[in-house]
Amino acid sequence: MPGDKQAIVAALGEFVGLYCLEAPDVRFEDVRRIPITNVQTTWALDPLFLEVCEAGTIDAVGVSSPAPTLVGVEVVGESLRIRIDGELPPYVVVKLSGVRKGRQGVRFPRHTPEQMLANERFWNQARCS
Repeated sequence: MPGDKQAIVAALGEFVGLYCLEAPDVRFEDVRRIPITNVQTTWALDPLFLEVCEAGTIDAVGVSSPAPTLVGVEVVGESLRIRIDGELPPYVVVKLSGVRKGRQGVRFPRHTPEQMLANERFWNQARCS
């Protein structure tokens, strides 16, 4: 497929490609495994993640738990607030998403056919068969 963006990494004695996430806006994501010790847990967000995202755009977009229980997660200021209703799991995994600093309001930018072809040439220049 033309224009696919990959990172090629060594894994299990091979070199494998991982595709970059495509989205209509410019986002950074972070995944954190957070220990749970009470029905409400507060966890500080990574200061570097806060620095690279536009203020107020970071949301918890996913959460999972190894125990079947109700979990609520919200971003409050520079922290996560995690609330459990039911059995306390040993941890939860939270996926965060925030708009890249300087890119707020950028969504589905429009381009010319020439720009699209130049973009595909750029990504295909290092393409491996």
